[in-house]
This record gives sequence, C-alpha cells and structure tokens, in this order.
Amino acid sequence: MENLNHKILNIYHVLSTILTAIFGFAIIIYLALNLYDIITALVLEIKDIQFSDITQSILTVFLCFELLVIIKSFFKNDENINTENYIYIALTAITKNVLVNHDNAQQTLFLCGSVLLLVIALVIAQTRGKKNSS
Repeated sequence: MENLNHKILNIYHVLSTILTAIFGFAIIIYLALNLYDIITALVLEIKDIQFSDITQSILTVFLCFELLVIIKSFFKNDENINTENYIYIALTAITKNVLVNHDNAQQTLFLCGSVLLLVIALVIAQTRGKKNSS
C-alpha cells in the first residue's frame, strides 16, 4: 500500500512540474503578445487607441511578470511557493481592475476594500515570516 502511495505521489509530482512548465511557457507567449501590442501602438502612433487599452496592456504585462516570478520560485525553491507572492498577484490583478474598470462606484469601493484586506494580510504574512526566521 505504501508503495502505491509513493508511486501516486511521484506521478503527481511529475504532472505538476510539467503543467507548471507549460503554464510558464504560455505566460511567456502571452507576455510577448502584450508587449508586441504595446510597442506597436506606441511606434505606429495609432490615433484611435484608447488610453485604457494601453493601461490594461501595461498592467497585464506586470501581472505576467509576477506570475513568472512565482513559477521561477516554484522551480528554484524546491517547489515551495511563498504565500506573499500570491498576495502580490492578487493585489496587482485587483489594482488593474480598479484602474481600468472604474465605472461602477460600488464595485470600485468593494475592490478597494479587498485591496486593503490584502495589504493587511501581506503585512501579517511578512511579520510572521520575520518572527519565524528569528
């Protein structure tokens, strides 16, 4: 029975590593496409492009960078991912949403409240991390 559990764990380990690598490559491709859109819009000086479209593309690039940092830390840190990285990604995604889609005041207020909660969670995670490393 223990041998079967060990085999299942090994299969899970291999599958999770392969899927994480595939996800990383997909993020790189998506990042390249967004960078291409930004550069094309800036170089060709497209007149009908909206400021919110450029802002959304730039913020998506930052989100892609943060996802790539998590994937890098997955492989670098022996498949352990820090909780703070997930909080940073959530903060970036919600901030992107607030900056680009701010037409509904109530939704924007809720999103800002969730940013506040995530910042509090980040502070708590960082102070606990400092206490555990001491």
